[in-house]
Amino acid sequence: MNSDSIPPLIEKNWQSITSHTLWRISSLLDAVRILLKDVDDGEEQDLGKFTMTIGTGDPTIAAGLYTFAIEEYGKYLYLKSLEPVDGKYHIDYLGEFKNHPKKFERALSNLPDECKLVHLGEKEDTEFYEPDFHKDIIADFETRLRIFYSDFDPLFANKISKYEPPVSVKLLKNGVQKLWDIVELEHECLMKIKNDSTK
Repeated sequence: MNSDSIPPLIEKNWQSITSHTLWRISSLLDAVRILLKDVDDGEEQDLGKFTMTIGTGDPTIAAGLYTFAIEEYGKYLYLKSLEPVDGKYHIDYLGEFKNHPKKFERALSNLPDECKLVHLGEKEDTEFYEPDFHKDIIADFETRLRIFYSDFDPLFANKISKYEPPVSVKLLKNGVQKLWDIVELEHECLMKIKNDSTK
């Protein structure tokens, strides 16, 4: 066996990693809630015109953490989709479990619209000419990279730096609550399966 694969999981270990994944999602959502606790979700912040001040959280970092919760939900859905073969669960470790694009694709295609966006683009003419203000910003891997890592526009590296995307606090708070509710239901179902299997 090489480092790219893992041995099949017995049911107990499959339940453990699946439950742990849900717990990690809840922990990430808790962290996002803490960062947003004292942040007003008024119109001014929906346009991204906020600054980090003492006593308030950072909506942009909160959105970045939220993308981790979305990705972990995609991992959970992958684990949930597995059917045992001879009583064991076979994990496609690199192709699915560790694959960022596939986990995001799985999560975003299964979540309701309220959970998918951290900014709803302005469709009408506004005073802002920054393109990001006019397009929807999805809670995906690209958004995470833009939030957590400094970068340059490759065509204008000496002139224009790339900035983090705008974040709608109201949209983010709604998405966090909706995903929280979904994860709670999934956890209840998982506990029921676990309890039924021990009877």
